[in-house]
Amino acid sequence: MSFFIKTNISSKIIWIIDIWSYKIRVSICKFKNRKATLIWYWEKRQDTSCLLNGDCENIELLSENIKIALNKAEKNANKIIKNIIINFPFSDIFFSLKKINYKRKDWEKPISKEELEKILSKSEDLILKRSINNIKLKSWYIENELKLIIWNIVKLYIDKKSNKRILKKIWNNINISLINIFIPTNKYNIINHIWNIIKKKIIKIIPSEYSIAKIFPEKNLIIINIWATNTYISIKKEDTVIWISKIWIWINDLINQILKNTKDTKINIINKLNSELYKKEKDSFLSIWWDALIIWIKEIVKNNICPSKITILGWWKNNFIKNYIDNLNLSKENIRIIKKIRLIEFENKKLKDEITDYEIIRKKITLDSLSLIIEINNFLKKENDIISEILKKVVRKLWFHNY
Repeated sequence: MSFFIKTNISSKIIWIIDIWSYKIRVSICKFKNRKATLIWYWEKRQDTSCLLNGDCENIELLSENIKIALNKAEKNANKIIKNIIINFPFSDIFFSLKKINYKRKDWEKPISKEELEKILSKSEDLILKRSINNIKLKSWYIENELKLIIWNIVKLYIDKKSNKRILKKIWNNINISLINIFIPTNKYNIINHIWNIIKKKIIKIIPSEYSIAKIFPEKNLIIINIWATNTYISIKKEDTVIWISKIWIWINDLINQILKNTKDTKINIINKLNSELYKKEKDSFLSIWWDALIIWIKEIVKNNICPSKITILGWWKNNFIKNYIDNLNLSKENIRIIKKIRLIEFENKKLKDEITDYEIIRKKITLDSLSLIIEINNFLKKENDIISEILKKVVRKLWFHNY
């Protein structure tokens, strides 16, 4: 949510490292006056043995790949890298959206910065504790095994009205909706270890599972994003991301299953996937994959009002996948509100032109990388926002002190 913002923000150059199992993508962007300009974009292939299901299997090789990518970026930009924001394929991401209602005791007095800090401190402390308790119920992680990477006020109302300026005003009730995103501490430590090896500093971690849902114009949307080793689901309701889930099932699982029953090589199997070969394995795999997605979607539908459309992002060069999705009968799944599936190519130029007016010099940039740029721009807009700065201070104090 946007609050009081200065109209002129100084120019800032930021490197974005988008790390995936088989590629590392590097973007160099200039951010100024609420606008982002892509200066340079490059992709480096890497062996999938570096990362497996969100776990780093070869930290030295992954670090070397990142170092090569950053060195090329520095050489191209003729600048030393200082500010880095990354996306990393975490095996676990814990997403929490909570609401707090707070009633002031001395509501007849104008609110001060100190009082607002106390309100945000109490609210976020309660929300963090609730979130962690929910994570404990769904996983084996406890307080000191979690790292908070994103916190954000998405809605704020005073006396039931949205208001950008609340300091030095007289009001009674405040309603706050806060997003908190956690990752396992051991995964966070791996990232720090990699960055110590290459001697660089990360200023922020932004999972693309969160940023991708925010780039589409629809206010209510389910997004299924499919990659080589996983599929993740994001849901946006009333223009707010309210859910992120991940299932570790996708094309690599199909290839590995085929490898068990044939002497063919992995690369040959990949090249033959669109043929009539391996029909039994493909049908079985896609059926399991879709059943797993339906379980998650029904879980979302049970607790939330969902949109009537699902957007699926992927590489549609695998025609057998597209044909399967095109022929799905949603009515048999007993999810009445979902009536349409929209398929989108990761490098859909027309969509990129529709969702953003950013100056994209190289059109080959993927939607995931584009979503990171847009979310970073949103993040920078709040640097001079007094409420966001108070929340940042509160969260860091609470997190490191209480947990």
